[in-house]
Amino acid sequence: MTINLLRPALATVALLTAAALTPTLAHAGGDNILGGRVTSQNQLYATAGFPDVEFGVHLPFGKFEVTPNFRFAFADNGYGYGGYGFGIGALSAQPGVAARWQLLDKDHWSGSLTLSFPIILSFGGYYGYASGVGVGVGLFHPGFMVTYAISDQVDLDFGAELTDDLRIADGAVWFSGGVPLKFGAEFHIADKMQLAARFEGGPGFSAGAGWGYSGVGVYPIVRGVFAFGYSF
Repeated sequence: MTINLLRPALATVALLTAAALTPTLAHAGGDNILGGRVTSQNQLYATAGFPDVEFGVHLPFGKFEVTPNFRFAFADNGYGYGGYGFGIGALSAQPGVAARWQLLDKDHWSGSLTLSFPIILSFGGYYGYASGVGVGVGLFHPGFMVTYAISDQVDLDFGAELTDDLRIADGAVWFSGGVPLKFGAEFHIADKMQLAARFEGGPGFSAGAGWGYSGVGVYPIVRGVFAFGYSF
């Protein structure tokens, strides 16, 4: 009799313990800085690494998100052409706006179409060819980012982007772009705070005319950053 009475109680305890130990899905409430899940509330963020630092704010409108941002790059992935695509010392200030449109939200998975429209103000020397003063604009930078929620504390992010910039400097005009692949992880360290790390790498390309010659170049795109987010 005693054993029969204990069985329901033990079963209830087991169910409650299992529920407590089972992680909830992060996309139910956790905000995401760099991946494929639109934030549930406004989020300030900052990134720092190579070759740039960036500040911005995610402003969600349902499944759509607008992100005014500002990036300062101290090495320029897209400065130049004819095989000289990676310019140390080619500095740039890049105010702009980005967007995420979440199209996937199923179980642990989230995915968003991403767009970015930077204005590129470049300055600084470039291997002695020019002073580096110039302007440019990012045309769309379309991409797609996916986030997999391991738990309510940890996200994995991955995706790709097509960069496409039109640039002018010291009489030279060129188009630069690339297809960086992106991989990273995010950690929800508190109710409103997130940390993230991301690496980007892939082929870059450029084509243009000026500085006494015309040409087409192919070069590597490399970027690695750490990020901090605060939701409010």
